[in-house]
Amino acid sequence: MSSDVADGPAKDAPWIEVTGSSRLAAWLAERRVSLAFTTYQTGKLFLLGLRPDGGLAVFERTFGRAMGLWADGQTLWLGTQYQVWRFENALRRGETYQGHDRLYVPRLGYTTGDLDAHDVAVDAAGRVVFVATLFNCLATVSVRRSFTPLWRPPFLSKLAAEDRCHLNGLALEAGRPRYVTAVSSRRRARSSRLQRVAGQSAAAGSSDARARTVARCSGGKARGTPRAWPVLQAC
Repeated sequence: MSSDVADGPAKDAPWIEVTGSSRLAAWLAERRVSLAFTTYQTGKLFLLGLRPDGGLAVFERTFGRAMGLWADGQTLWLGTQYQVWRFENALRRGETYQGHDRLYVPRLGYTTGDLDAHDVAVDAAGRVVFVATLFNCLATVSVRRSFTPLWRPPFLSKLAAEDRCHLNGLALEAGRPRYVTAVSSRRRARSSRLQRVAGQSAAAGSSDARARTVARCSGGKARGTPRAWPVLQAC
């Protein structure tokens, strides 16, 4: 299965080919869903859906270092190298465009600069929250500045553009940021690049509760697995 053929001299050969398992198209049809994902190595946002004939439809657009992605069926938020973008579905219920029931159009973009933004989510209040990995914090967009910091790991004493722990993943609970993942808990600049420690997870509660969870989960983990940390009420 492949994307539409691109215009150009080699019209008989698609510029990119996407191959899925034999049941992928049927799985999408049974659940009436489409998939969106990013690949920062090539800077692409991919949308996978179904053609009217039941085959796999593949759409892509280029965004430099596309990484964090959040969707609710009507809105997409995308984190890229220098911006955080919001896309909205332009179709009304029951409308289609070229056989598809979603047409995502960029409506708003915040220029953040190079924060090495990773995961993106939207909380219960409708606020976009993203991981500003370079500054080791959770952040939201700002109309005046590159970003507004919301929370940083307890083992870091200040905000600094040093990627000290390689904060990367974000999970919400009841519509609020609840867990993040980081590669390292060292305080040195770029320490996550120097040594990736054994994976650990931390649950909510006191530091003692966290220590017990770390002790229970750290044994036998592969090196380089991100740790999970609880997010406190700063968000």
